[in-house]
Amino acid sequence: MEPEDLDPWEPTRHDYPQLFQQVPCYISVQNPDLRIIQTNQLFQEDFGNRVGDYCYEVYKRRTTPCPVCQVARTFQDGQVHSSEEQVITRDGEEAFMIVYTSPIRNDQGETVAVMEMSTNITKIKRLQTELTMMGQTVAAMAHSIKNILTGLDGGIYVVNSGIEQRDRTETLKGWEIVQRNVARISGLVKDILYCAKEREHEMNMVDEMVRAGFARERCFETQFLGQIAPEFAAARSTASTTRHPPAPQRHPAPPTRTGRKQKSSATHADCGAFLSCGGRI
Repeated sequence: MEPEDLDPWEPTRHDYPQLFQQVPCYISVQNPDLRIIQTNQLFQEDFGNRVGDYCYEVYKRRTTPCPVCQVARTFQDGQVHSSEEQVITRDGEEAFMIVYTSPIRNDQGETVAVMEMSTNITKIKRLQTELTMMGQTVAAMAHSIKNILTGLDGGIYVVNSGIEQRDRTETLKGWEIVQRNVARISGLVKDILYCAKEREHEMNMVDEMVRAGFARERCFETQFLGQIAPEFAAARSTASTTRHPPAPQRHPAPPTRTGRKQKSSATHADCGAFLSCGGRI
């Protein structure tokens, strides 16, 4: 089968204005004073008919030229430049653009104007933001799960210590720690499933009672640390003493400031083995 003979399309001078108007990006032409002297159809739809206005007033709503102006750079060196810019449309909405500037020369090769072409990448930037937020959410959930598992670790340690010493009280304290962390895992999984379900969001005013509830939730881990740290430290100290009795010391050294700091750091590290407070004491 022979290919069809297609007459090549040869643009005429009448076609160029149509191409300029219909191209799917914003085009504005600026003179050396940075005033807009010509725009295309898409520019007029989103920014209005702003011929004669300064480009920095139209795009950025500034009163002075931009500190880094690609149009000015093109006027200086006659080269094509590009950048990513944030602009404001005539409706007051922010938009992200990939901007290219290209020189327009006369017959003598002098740059008499600069054409600025901008492509709207707002949807892509929003998608990037959503992906970034998703990554941060996954990292936060992983950190929370790690902290809960650490809490389970500590609870199991207290339970085992109580069993070895046949201490029912210590065993029950460790079991309470395990139960609390299991409940936290259950709550976390339910929250994840709740967030994953598609639904229409309802916007409501937050009263003072709800704000107080959030404040109490934020300090929960700190309170939990204050309640459990002494129990775990005492249980570990008792277990260590039972297994390895300390040797008698004839000349006990007086406690120094450095020694107190080291003892405090060791206690905090032990407590961090089963608490999810991120080392906050």
